Amino acid sequence: MFVYVISESPAGPCKIGFASNTYKRLASLQSGNHRRFKLEFSQATDHPRVLERVAHALAIRSLIAREWFDLTPVRAIEIVKQALEDLPRLMEEDGPLTDVSIVDQSRIDNMEDIKLENKRKMLNRLAIMRDNRD
Repeated sequence: MFVYVISESPAGPCKIGFASNTYKRLASLQSGNHRRFKLEFSQATDHPRVLERVAHALAIRSLIAREWFDLTPVRAIEIVKQALEDLPRLMEEDGPLTDVSIVDQSRIDNMEDIKLENKRKMLNRLAIMRDNRD
């Protein structure tokens, strides 16, 4: 599996996601869309869902909708690379991060709330990790 960055233009926005075949994913996004998308970056990983969540958490302030962020391709790639750097430590400290392990589902009304809560939780963990490095 791969984590990828797809852009609409050099100014953004960018989609950060994961797929088993990034070129097929690009083609499926392009189908029926008048905008020309470009695959800017892809990285093989054994933990695509967790890596994607870490990257989304790092980019949360630029979220437009779902997996699209108001970022330039250069900045989106930097964020994915930062997520790659942070991932081993997150996995070591907390084990695999899943919707069920992070959020009490009885408090959540829908999946979008779960995703947002995961991103907030991940941001907090990343901030604590960075504070501990200093």
